[in-house]
Amino acid sequence: AVIIVPVTREGKLLLVKQYRCAVGRSTLELPAGDIEPGEAIEAAARRELQEETGYKAGEMTKLFSVHTTPGICTEVLHVFFASDLSQVEQNLDEEEFIEVYAVDWEEAIEMIWSGAISDAVSVAGILAVDSLMKKQRSKE
Repeated sequence: AVIIVPVTREGKLLLVKQYRCAVGRSTLELPAGDIEPGEAIEAAARRELQEETGYKAGEMTKLFSVHTTPGICTEVLHVFFASDLSQVEQNLDEEEFIEVYAVDWEEAIEMIWSGAISDAVSVAGILAVDSLMKKQRSKE
């Protein structure tokens, strides 16, 4: 599967809110989805970003891949950083009910520490991009 850390030109993080049966509530998390058979990993990330958020990425950079729960399954998530976003049309699957939120970057970081964002891979992806942005700023 793929998960995307989409940051707008204004520095806002796009999050999706959807109901998750396993935890019995709606969660805020990064857009994500399955890779279709025969689909390239980056193509899946681009498709999922547009489907779930209604944004298209000018730049898509693969950050890392992680085994989500190696003790019980083989699932691997490929984490991407999407930037240079332009708004297009959201294209949800029939069974998806997703709300999109654009939050200030610092607010997103606080949402991790407060527990408002609790999805493990969302936390890892956001903190990875935060680290990259801090490194870029220190080089300037």
